[in-house]
Amino acid sequence: MFANCVVPLRPGGSKHPLFLVHGVDGDVARFENLLPYLAADQPVYGILAQGLLRERVAFTRVEEMARYYVEQIRQGQPHGPYQLAGYSFGGFVAFEMALQLRAKGERVGFLGLIDPIPMGGRGKPAGSDLEKPNTAYGGGAFRAHLSRALGPNGFDYACSKLTRRLFRLVYTYFDQLKRPIPRVLQSAPDINWFAGRLYRPGMYAGRVTLFRLSETPKERCFSEEEWSTHAAEGVEVQELSGSHGNIFYEPDVRSLAEALNYCLTAKSRVETSRPVEQPSSQVEGIRIGDCSCGKH
Repeated sequence: MFANCVVPLRPGGSKHPLFLVHGVDGDVARFENLLPYLAADQPVYGILAQGLLRERVAFTRVEEMARYYVEQIRQGQPHGPYQLAGYSFGGFVAFEMALQLRAKGERVGFLGLIDPIPMGGRGKPAGSDLEKPNTAYGGGAFRAHLSRALGPNGFDYACSKLTRRLFRLVYTYFDQLKRPIPRVLQSAPDINWFAGRLYRPGMYAGRVTLFRLSETPKERCFSEEEWSTHAAEGVEVQELSGSHGNIFYEPDVRSLAEALNYCLTAKSRVETSRPVEQPSSQVEGIRIGDCSCGKH
């Protein structure tokens, strides 16, 4: 049983902590691969999916998840500046966390979105071109699914896809009834996918850094222009080599870590030019994620 959703991947260090928000599967294990390449004095925490905390009612909205995660990180870091980065679906959650923190009057020093992609063709910035159905992508996705279903282990793959589709139909049913999902039916990846399809980001008063991957098909990407309509201070794009599934693995993880180091150092320089405040990463022991589970 997980004790907390905030997992200390590297709790020690003199800098403001970096909080990395889980992808659609909810896990944070992939983030450990960044640690050898990040600055040695950079504290790092992973945000584990709330849906994996089986003792709680699972949230089915990005806004609810973000609110819960903000409460958790503020137990160890009461005040900003906060440094947030989210992978895939986690990009939506990190974005919403930044919105909510700014609404509380807190500073967000860094907000990074690592290859955020639409959930099932949705979960796009409202009013963007990606809001419209993409029939080309839909046809390509269908052909890819059909190819896998007809290939080795195709039966198991088809059963898995049908099970997930059934889960999402059930979630829609409970959502319409405004009732919580029974624990026996809770599946973190499917809950996160469901939440991603429903999310429409608002206007963030700061700047967004978009980490864009060379091997992610353009039709699955959010463009700089689309995100700029939701970021008052604009969008900075970091172009990286790699694919959506491999960015946290060798050799691509090194380039992502180097880009994060660059961005965090740049943000740190900006912060030092502002009035000095108590460094929030120096919280006693930063008791975020006091979990006995260790690594996930």
